[in-house]
Formats: sequence, C-alpha cells, structure tokens
Amino acid sequence: MAFELPKRTYSPGARRTAGGGPKRGRSQDGAWVVEFPTSWIGQPPWEVIIKNGSSGKVVGNLDVQISDDDAKWDSARSAFCGTSGKFITATIDSVQAFEIPSGKKIAEFPTATWQDPDAAKTDPTVTVACSSDAKRVAIRSGARLTVHHLN
Repeated sequence: MAFELPKRTYSPGARRTAGGGPKRGRSQDGAWVVEFPTSWIGQPPWEVIIKNGSSGKVVGNLDVQISDDDAKWDSARSAFCGTSGKFITATIDSVQAFEIPSGKKIAEFPTATWQDPDAAKTDPTVTVACSSDAKRVAIRSGARLTVHHLN
C-alpha cells in the first residue's frame, strides 16, 4: 500500500519511539540503546552497537555489513517497536528490521516498495516508525509514505 502525503506529515497510527536523534536510539522502556557509527571520526570498525540501557554495557551488534567508505550510516534513522524487542533502521537506500538484543536481521524492505524516486534529488532522508506491537512499519521517503507489515 502506498499513498502520497505532504512533506513532514506522518500517519497518526505510527509513532517514532526511538529517542536521541539519528545517531542513537533508546527503547521506550530504556532497556536498550543502539548506537550508529560516525564515519567522520575515522575509527573503524564500523558497527552498529547494542547496549544495555541501564548499565551501558555492550551486548552485541546489529547484523549489518558497513564498509569503511560507507557514509550513509551517518544519517541513519531508527525506531523501536515499543517494548517488543524489534528495531527498525533506515538509510538513504535501505530499511531493515532487527531483533534486540541479538541483533539478528529479521526483515529487509525492498527499496522499490517505499523509495520516492524524486527524493534523492532534493532530500534523500528516510524516516521510519513502527507500531508498538511490531506489526506495522511506516517508511517516509520524500513525499511518499508507505506502511508495511512486519511478520
């Protein structure tokens, strides 16, 4: 299902629950924190780190491969699906779902189903939201907002 909405309009049923901006996401209950790499610091390895939200202890990584010159993760966006243990990431060309704390990838949404082809020319930022029951994911690319089922 796809439909067009004016810029910066979101579906009332979808919530972006991760806090901390594009570089860090915290689960709604504070149990988990996910930190994205920053390429301009220039410190490999490039990993998306999962931390215990209470202790700050690293418990794992998301199952993603990031090359040394892959700056798209600098602008990654994210959303936790309530307290379900599901986590959604978005870069300019990928949207993926993961289990937390294992970091296992459980879904990848095909670019053709959500990407606004005109957005790459003006604003390639991709924003995601997830229902608290982890059944629906909203993806916004340019003026296009799509809703997908997450199994």
